[in-house]
Amino acid sequence: STLYWRTVESRYPQWDNDLPAQVGDVLRPRLTEADICSAISIPVQAGERFLGALQFFGRSHQRPENVLIEAMQAIGHQVGQFIERKRVEAGRQQADERLRSIAANIPGIVFEYRLKADRTASFEFVSERALDMLEERPETLMRDPRSMFRLVDPAYRRPLLRSMRISRHSRSLWIAEMPIRTRSGRIRWVRGQSMPKYLEDGSVIWDGVIVDVTAQKQAEQAIQQMNQQLERRVAEG
Repeated sequence: STLYWRTVESRYPQWDNDLPAQVGDVLRPRLTEADICSAISIPVQAGERFLGALQFFGRSHQRPENVLIEAMQAIGHQVGQFIERKRVEAGRQQADERLRSIAANIPGIVFEYRLKADRTASFEFVSERALDMLEERPETLMRDPRSMFRLVDPAYRRPLLRSMRISRHSRSLWIAEMPIRTRSGRIRWVRGQSMPKYLEDGSVIWDGVIVDVTAQKQAEQAIQQMNQQLERRVAEG
């Protein structure tokens, strides 16, 4: 309608006190029957971004009072903020779904670990592979990051923390190998790798991957045992 486009062009509330005269022959009898003679159109914006307009109809020929216009303009602004917030949330959700889809096809656990300036830490993201490899749900690890630490063999916990400190202070690649014990009691060897990223708020983020290297470790141990047996035979012979 003309009222709507006036709102688009001005980005300011517009009103019409003789609405039947501005509409076509089809709509005019309906407005007359309902005794509607006026309308006000309120812009819906998110900052400078125009999203649309809210239109309200009335039975008064008088110009809307400034208090009413300001109140309705505030409503239009709140509606705009709500729409924009939902748009951002929908975009973030789509991005999360794409990330989870990609992570599900990577042969390892994709994670994002965040260490804040106050030294509190959290997993911002853990892929679904954690359930297969660690026998822990991603939600559990994100809710309580210490649950990941508790899986690590006690003898390797201090070296793990030390490797993270070195990576943080030297801004270098973090790589660590360690044995873990799952809920079922199974021992797995895993390798974690990530490059730290530094944020303006003092936080450090490691976006990386944890892979299962149990087979590789078992092969290394088997070769080591064979070498030891060979050395003994040579010494005895």
